[in-house]
Amino acid sequence: MEKTTHNRPRRRNLTTLFLGIAAAALFPACSAAVSGRLEPDSSGSLSLKAALEPKTAALIRSFLALQGGKRGPVLDSRSINRSLGAAPGIASAALKNTSPEAIEGTIAVSTVGDFLSSSSGGRRLITYEPAAGRGGTMAIHLDRDSGPEILKLASGEAADYLSVLMAPLATGETLSRIEYLELVAAVYGEGVAAEIAAARFTLTLEVPGTVTSVKGGRFSGRQARFDIPMTGILVLETPLEYEVVWAP
Repeated sequence: MEKTTHNRPRRRNLTTLFLGIAAAALFPACSAAVSGRLEPDSSGSLSLKAALEPKTAALIRSFLALQGGKRGPVLDSRSINRSLGAAPGIASAALKNTSPEAIEGTIAVSTVGDFLSSSSGGRRLITYEPAAGRGGTMAIHLDRDSGPEILKLASGEAADYLSVLMAPLATGETLSRIEYLELVAAVYGEGVAAEIAAARFTLTLEVPGTVTSVKGGRFSGRQARFDIPMTGILVLETPLEYEVVWAP
């Protein structure tokens, strides 16, 4: 039977952490679904689908036009593949556009503990602690100090887009969720603000053992599932902390 931790977010329709919370940072104001698999040797893989919401896509196109009329997809799979391919802990990225505003594909993770880790010696996005013969623990931590640097490692293009959206994740500004949505509504209109407010990031993670507990999500068998409002990632009003513990 599926077990649920108390006082945790309920699952809802999708809007990219984690093995992949940072994957959500690649896709501002998106609907994004990510499934991940963690191997015993600390490697892993991510499979994802993401699509920009209509009003947000139109806003980004306007931004691109002001930057010199860039042509091509709003979410550029080739650019994202290049950024991810050079990022710590990632072996390869094979994303493709299914439309100018949508993307899907896979990311091969070479070492989970190094996934999008900061080169400046800051706190790691993911802490992985295998226990020989006894399972393991994987924890995810994202806050206002580490968020902007991790975003730039993941995709400079996404960092630019999130700056246009005035997201504290990119700008470093201190705002509450309500203050941020009010700012977006004042500058870009209620429609864009409503899309961002409704956007969700969901992650399904399979681990090499039977999950015994999670922080911030739900679990059943070998899988842990997390449902995260995108505003939580964009604003980081409080640090995002998630954890999976499993036994053999």
